[in-house]
Amino acid sequence: MNVQHPIVTMVTCSDARFHPTVFFKDPVDKVFVIRNIGNQLANARGSIDYGVYHLHTPILLILGHTHCGAVKAGLHDYSKETEGIKNELDHLHLPLSKVSKSGPFEKRWLDGVEKNVNYQVEEALKFYKPFIKKRRICCCRCCLRFYKCLWQGLWENGYS
Repeated sequence: MNVQHPIVTMVTCSDARFHPTVFFKDPVDKVFVIRNIGNQLANARGSIDYGVYHLHTPILLILGHTHCGAVKAGLHDYSKETEGIKNELDHLHLPLSKVSKSGPFEKRWLDGVEKNVNYQVEEALKFYKPFIKKRRICCCRCCLRFYKCLWQGLWENGYS
């Protein structure tokens, strides 16, 4: 196989509980996967651009998950983390700043996960607007639930 032909550029978390096989029995040559803590665009723009501009994937999927450690860390003081981790978590400031400072932590954590996925999609819609307008790419969001209903996701179209 000399050339890639993926149909999805997937930006997802580095969490070991998730693998692309949840969507495809054999993800080889179907999914161009970009992983980082907190499924963030800012930390991976070059890789995402490669999937969109060079591999011409018709789907850009932002995939988050419940109980995300990056979101949990971003909701707390992470100043004692390594420079590398702090640099990545700093990019979560904008989406997590919209999470309530009161209430049960579990609820705030879930809200943070959802706000982060939504924020990443909003950013993708700005970055890839010309491709989306021409319907060359569809930007989708999905949030996996790691409890109760394992691997349940909700897909939404990124354009009207």
